[in-house]
Amino acid sequence: MSNQNDFIARAKERLQSQREAEQRRLQTASEHGVKYDKKHRAENLRLLRAFFDVTQEKFISLLGVSSQSQYSKFERGEEELEARLARQIEKSIGLPEMWFDRDNANLLFLSLVELSLVNEIRVVDPEATRVLASALKLLTGRGA
Repeated sequence: MSNQNDFIARAKERLQSQREAEQRRLQTASEHGVKYDKKHRAENLRLLRAFFDVTQEKFISLLGVSSQSQYSKFERGEEELEARLARQIEKSIGLPEMWFDRDNANLLFLSLVELSLVNEIRVVDPEATRVLASALKLLTGRGA
């Protein structure tokens, strides 16, 4: 029983640590002008389906949405994709928390070099990201 309790305690600690790290990443993103708004959810659903290059029918089975009709309404923005479901989808396919609530359309136009830079930035800690962003702003003449 003690081993099980230890395991549960470690699992809870790790989950809390992951949540705190994600909150630091979200704070860093906000500090650098990333805006979060639920209005982006419908467009991001379309982007995600295009990325997977699948039909709505196949995509809803991946996401666990109850029906194609409901999914179509989400994708067209006729029905709001609830925050709970958006977070669940993000988690299930490994997207960063709040991915659905930011404007991701500009990511479609990144060059391979820019995409590589984004991927490198994602693995460094938030403080290093802040320093790098400040340095880039100075280099481009956009201030600190």
